[in-house]
Amino acid sequence: IFVDGCADFYHMKCLATNRLSDTYQNIVQQSQYLSVAHIENNQYVVKYVYPIKSVQIQHRNQITSDQSGSINLNTSLKELCWCFRLNKSICLPNTLNMPDVAGHKLYWMNISDLFSADVLNNPL
Repeated sequence: IFVDGCADFYHMKCLATNRLSDTYQNIVQQSQYLSVAHIENNQYVVKYVYPIKSVQIQHRNQITSDQSGSINLNTSLKELCWCFRLNKSICLPNTLNMPDVAGHKLYWMNISDLFSADVLNNPL
C-alpha cells in the first residue's frame, strides 16, 4: 500500500519510541507528516509523504487486519501502538534512497527539507 501511495493507516509499537525518550514521544504526537520506506530493487526507498490526520495510542487488539494489512500472531494483543490515520499521499519529486535499515528508523525533519534537493541527493 505504501509502494503505490494508497495507505490510510500506519501503526508501530510504542516501544519504538519509549526506549528513546519522552521528547520523541512528544514529537510523534506533534508530527504532521509520515513516510514509510519500502524495498525496491534491493534498496530502501521513499516515494510518498502522507499528511497525518491524527495520532493516538491503541492496544494492538484494537487495530483491525484491514488497518494493519496483516495479523501478527507474535504481538501481544495488549501491546500499545502508535496509530496514525493518514490523508492522501503527496508524491515526492524524486525517490529518496535510504541506507540499509533493520527495524524502525525514525527521522524527524521539516517537510520543506524533505522536498529539498539537498535531502533528495544526500539521503539520511
